[in-house]
Amino acid sequence: MREIMYKKIVNAFFNELKSDNLLKLPNDFYDNVRNYLKQNNENNENIEIDEDKKTELERITYYVKELRKLRLHKAFFGNRDNLVDEEKELLLLIEDIEYYMLHYKDLHPEKTKLH
Repeated sequence: MREIMYKKIVNAFFNELKSDNLLKLPNDFYDNVRNYLKQNNENNENIEIDEDKKTELERITYYVKELRKLRLHKAFFGNRDNLVDEEKELLLLIEDIEYYMLHYKDLHPEKTKLH
């Protein structure tokens, strides 16, 4: 099971990187990633982690962070149809912040100056 999830994450990252379009992911993709990382961390709490395992977890963390950034970047400038629910929520939060800052700046210019 561990190897399967590792391959799913790696494949998702590299396929997304190669594609100009936003690819389809299962809606529970990030939940599965969190479970994978949690299980690996729990399994390693009582034993000393070897370098290969440590490198694998670092790679997975990197791939997932970069995958999310890449997918959000594509969504900002293209079609959003294949976003999973978690990504849709993040995108809305970012857009809400941008909207708020734009309007807040107009209402309170003295509070938005950088010192």
